[in-house]
Amino acid sequence: MRLINAFKIAVNNYVLVFKNLLYKAIVLALFATVLGLILKVRFKPLIEQFQPVLAEVKKILPALTDGTLTEQASALKTALLGFVEYLSGNVGSLVTTVFIVVLFFYLYRFVSTVSDAVLTILIYDYMSSLSHMGYLTTLAENFKKIIVYQLIETLVSLIWDFFIGAVGYFLFLGLMKAEPVLSVFFTGTLFVLAFSVKQTCMSQVRAQMLIVGEKTVASFRNGFRLTRKNFLRMMSTYFTTSVVFLYLGVTVSLFTLGIGDIIFLPFSSLFLVCLKQVDYFVNNKKKYFIDYDTIVVPKELRENDEQLLSDVEI
Repeated sequence: MRLINAFKIAVNNYVLVFKNLLYKAIVLALFATVLGLILKVRFKPLIEQFQPVLAEVKKILPALTDGTLTEQASALKTALLGFVEYLSGNVGSLVTTVFIVVLFFYLYRFVSTVSDAVLTILIYDYMSSLSHMGYLTTLAENFKKIIVYQLIETLVSLIWDFFIGAVGYFLFLGLMKAEPVLSVFFTGTLFVLAFSVKQTCMSQVRAQMLIVGEKTVASFRNGFRLTRKNFLRMMSTYFTTSVVFLYLGVTVSLFTLGIGDIIFLPFSSLFLVCLKQVDYFVNNKKKYFIDYDTIVVPKELRENDEQLLSDVEI
C-alpha cells in the first residue's frame, strides 16, 4: 500500500514534476557549461599530444595496400611511446583533473538535490493539509535548513559512495576471474542494495531536519530510531523501487531515444520523495491525505477513536 499511496500522491502533485525539471535543467546547464570550459582548457595539451597517435592510426589502412605496414607500425609505436611518456610526466595534472570532475559532480549533486528537499516540504504540506505551497516561496522560507541538510547529505553520500565503490571494485575483480556473468550480477546487486540501505536510513533523517526542524544530532538519533520491522519493510520497498526504476529507466531511454527521460527522471525524484513522506507518516502513526476524498488513518488512531466513541453515553 505504501508504494500505491506514494504513486497516487505523486500523480496528484504532477505539476511538481515540471518545476523539478526546470530547476534541475537550469542547474545542469550551468554546471555543464562551467565544467566543459574547465575541461577544455585542461585537456587541450592532452588532446594535442594525442593528435600524432591519431594521425599514425589513419595511415595504417593505406599501409596495408602499399607495402609500408612495417614502417607505419614502427611510426605508430613511436607515437604511442611519446604519448605514454607525456602521461607519465603529467600524472599530477591528470589526477587534479579527475579531482575537479569528482568535485563538480558532488557540487552538482548538492545544488541539484536542493529541489528534492523543497519537494519534501511541499509534499508534507499536501499530505497533512492538502495545501499547495509555492515552490520558490518554500525554497526561500526554508533555505537555511535545506542548505544545512544538503551539506550533510552530500557528505554522507560521498563517504558512502567511496566505501561501496571500493567494495564493489574488489568484488567485481574477485568474481571476474571465476565467473564474469556472476561478477556483474553480484556487483550490480550490491550497488542497488547499498542505495536502498542509504535511502532507508536517510529518509527519516531528512524528515526530522526539514519537517520537524530538529538539530543535526537529534535528527540522526530520531531518524535512525526504527524498529526492525519498519527498517526491513522500508529497505525492501526501496530495493524494489530501485530495481523497477532501473528497468524503466533503461527501457525508456532505449525506446524513446532518451526523450522519455525528460519526464521519467524528475517524476522518479518526486515519487521517491512521496514514498519517504508516506514512510514518515506511517512510522510516526500520523494520518495523511491522498486526495480530497481519501485520508489514510493509522490503525492506532482508529482504535483510539473507536474507544472514545464507545465511552460516549447516548
